[in-house]
Amino acid sequence: MNLPDFGKEELSEDRSPDGRCSVLRIPAVFSGKMDWFDGHFDFQRIFPGVGQLYVITFLAEKYFGVNLNGEGVCFDMVKYSRMILPDTETVITLTMKKGSALNFVIADAGDETTIYSQGKCSVTEKQ
Repeated sequence: MNLPDFGKEELSEDRSPDGRCSVLRIPAVFSGKMDWFDGHFDFQRIFPGVGQLYVITFLAEKYFGVNLNGEGVCFDMVKYSRMILPDTETVITLTMKKGSALNFVIADAGDETTIYSQGKCSVTEKQ
C-alpha cells in the first residue's frame, strides 16, 4: 500500500530526568490518489484507521527502529477524532520514550489543535 507524501522531517531529542525521549514531526499529505481511499465508503472517501496505523508503523520503523508489528508491542490506546479526507494536509508527531512507549498524533497542518487521530503503544527495547 502506498504512503502519504511526506515533507521535511524534524527529529529531535529531549533528555528528561526519567529518560530520553525522541520526537519526530513530519508533514504529510494524504493524497486522494492513494489506494487506501478506494472502497471505504461510496458516499465519502476517507482514509481508514488501519491505514493510519500503517503509516505510524512505517515511521516508527524508519526513524526509531521500532517494529510495531513485533512481539511485546501493545496499542494501549487509539482514538480517531476526525476523518481524513482526500488531499488533507497534516503534521504527524511521534514521541518515542526509550524502551517503553511511542505516542503519536496526526493533526491538521493548518491548525494543530484539530486532531485526526492519536494513540499510544507500549514497546520493548529496540527489537
